[in-house]
Amino acid sequence: MLRQIPVLRECEHCGRVDFTAAVCVIVVWASGLAEAVAIVPCLETRVCGTGKCGAPHRVVSREFGAHPSTRDVVGDWTRALLIFEDGECISLRNAAARKLACA
Repeated sequence: MLRQIPVLRECEHCGRVDFTAAVCVIVVWASGLAEAVAIVPCLETRVCGTGKCGAPHRVVSREFGAHPSTRDVVGDWTRALLIFEDGECISLRNAAARKLACA
C-alpha cells in the first residue's frame, strides 16, 4: 500500500491558498553592510499572495540569517526587494530594525 504524503497548499498563518510566483532574487540592505547583497534562495520559495500575514518579511529574515555574506552582520535588515520569476517585485521596509537603530 502506498502512503500518501499530504501537501500543504495553504498559508499556515492566514489559511489562504493564493501564492506568488517563486522568488528568484532577494536584494537586501542592512546598516552593517557597505552595499546591498543579492541573495538567491536555495529552495523554491513562494509567499502568500495576500501579504497580510507577513510572509514576505519572514522569508527575508530567514534568508538574511542563513546567507554567508549577511550572517555576521551587526543589526537586522532595513530594506529588501523580492523579485519573482514572473517579473513582479515587492519592496519591503523592516520597521523593527528602524526602531532598534533609533533606540
